[in-house]
Amino acid sequence: MSKEISIQEIARLAGVSKTTVSRVINNKAEVNPQTRKKVEAIIEKYDYYPNARAQMFSYQKTRNIALVFPRDEVATLSNPYYAELLQGVIEKAKETNYHIILSCLAGDDCLNLVRSKMVDGLLILTPGSDAREKLEDLMQLGLPVVSTARVWGMKRLPHVIVDEYDATYKILEYLIGLKHRHIAIINGPRTLYSTSQRCSAYKAALQEHGIELDNRLMLYGDTSVGDGMRQMHKLLDSGVDITAVFTGSDLMAIGASKAIAERGLKVPDDISLVSTDGTDTVSLLDLPPTTFRQPTRLRGQLAMGMLVDLIEGRDTETSIMIPMDIQFKNTTGEQHKK
Repeated sequence: MSKEISIQEIARLAGVSKTTVSRVINNKAEVNPQTRKKVEAIIEKYDYYPNARAQMFSYQKTRNIALVFPRDEVATLSNPYYAELLQGVIEKAKETNYHIILSCLAGDDCLNLVRSKMVDGLLILTPGSDAREKLEDLMQLGLPVVSTARVWGMKRLPHVIVDEYDATYKILEYLIGLKHRHIAIINGPRTLYSTSQRCSAYKAALQEHGIELDNRLMLYGDTSVGDGMRQMHKLLDSGVDITAVFTGSDLMAIGASKAIAERGLKVPDDISLVSTDGTDTVSLLDLPPTTFRQPTRLRGQLAMGMLVDLIEGRDTETSIMIPMDIQFKNTTGEQHKK
């Protein structure tokens, strides 16, 4: 009787990556001939490929969905943006009679769920470009995968996103219309597609209005309150007379607001404040900031609906972009400094 073996074990024995093994199994061309022979010899020795095909044809629906966190689950669930996103996902799951199993991209948790045939598909929450190799491995296993973010270099990954570029450009035009010229941005992680879209819109709006780009005013954070505070203090120490700041999450907006207050400054008298998520959390601030109103709940519903359609073999869109509204509050004012 042949020994059961995983793609990871084949990769280790052959001294190659899991992606290379998947390419050999799926008869992709972009593999060195000598490498292909080595991998095929191991597959033949352990009778891996016939077993994989048998699993595929004997696959039975479980009505389970793996809801996959790209990073630490606790940190993700403590973010109110994800709480709202999950509401939409769970509502659609109940409507379509699917069950949710929580998982994480770190380690082999996801791969093991798929190999053990415990799920029918995977919904990935906001992965970044650093998760690309793991996502490619999951997609090679044959189950439907849907993401709530685009990932650079993965055109085939079905996704539901919001129009970050358009909303950011409109926010910048609004601030520039209020006579602001020193506008800072505290963005999210560099690995996220949404971060790159905000950066592109920020630069384009400044260029369009003849405002010189100052790299000291472009910072990145992890979307937390603490990082919002740290990056805001860094901006205030930059030597630039900042009059407006745009944050990549509501939690960072709260942190930035705290840092501004710690310096004896006020929003919006001294610094205008803009955020992106539009969650109820910012209502805790004395002055809730001007913000994008992200259709976060709808995003979760659409992503789950797309995944169910793929699982059940229905034709469906695999790339959806949702527009965003802007909610103008009392945290933005006309620039009045000399």
